[in-house]
Amino acid sequence: MKLQKIEEASCIFFCKKYSEENSMSCLNKIERMEDIELCYSTNSRRPSVQSEATIYGNPEEYHTYSTKEELKRKNAISDYEKEGGITFETKAQLLEFVNYVYQPNDESDPKKPDYIQKNILIKDIFRVIIRYSEEFKSVDSFTTWCSKSKSNFISVEPFRKVVKIEKDQIAKKISSTLEDHKTYMMLKNEGFHIIGYCRKSDLKKEEKNLGNLLQQMVENLYKCSLVDSVFVSPYCNANVPFSKRDLNGKTMIFSTLQNIHGDPKDKKKICIVCLDYAGLTTNILDLKHVLQ
Repeated sequence: MKLQKIEEASCIFFCKKYSEENSMSCLNKIERMEDIELCYSTNSRRPSVQSEATIYGNPEEYHTYSTKEELKRKNAISDYEKEGGITFETKAQLLEFVNYVYQPNDESDPKKPDYIQKNILIKDIFRVIIRYSEEFKSVDSFTTWCSKSKSNFISVEPFRKVVKIEKDQIAKKISSTLEDHKTYMMLKNEGFHIIGYCRKSDLKKEEKNLGNLLQQMVENLYKCSLVDSVFVSPYCNANVPFSKRDLNGKTMIFSTLQNIHGDPKDKKKICIVCLDYAGLTTNILDLKHVLQ
């Protein structure tokens, strides 16, 4: 059985019988070690100590434990949701929340009245995030995601600006945006056929992961915008007229994509739903011609 509590792990590390008194003593010893944390590699019942740089620099290798309070909070998430709690459905919502609530402490910026400066560690941010999402199972996975998604705060020291107003208010506003959009997109109840459209610019060279990026865009359109079908322009700049799009002969990419219906020329009569005006086209006259 996987050991999760840091209180028990600390007693094992110092070869002590587990008790509240012993765990407090063991944890105090570890806290006195500068930049050191208790962790494990493959077996959670074989704890070790490593530097924070080693742990967070190798998130696939090293994993940290949780306190009793953190585990209690995680277990309470499902009850929180049943009571109508706030839940983020996408990582984009998570990123928006993190970037809004936790901003870098930039001395050149004027002080914002809605923010206060605090010494906030990434594990403190993680404890807030798990209230709204089950996406991350540990501080390690959250840290890795923050690095890959280039969160605003990740490259600065822990002394950051933190929003003063109630975080639930911000989370509710962010989480409700998608639901409001879905409600609006129920145009099909009025007889509309909802068309999704994905476009990637022609960079004149093969873009890495182009297929994966387009597939994610397709899936997001089905999930978030409730579209009936999706059309794709994989190599097309926003200023190219619709009549001249996808004429470069690069059609191999279509065979790698799922749940698409070809390029936009396959349909003559469509209802266009545009979430990003520039993403559809920057040629206004051409857009008017198509809609007419």
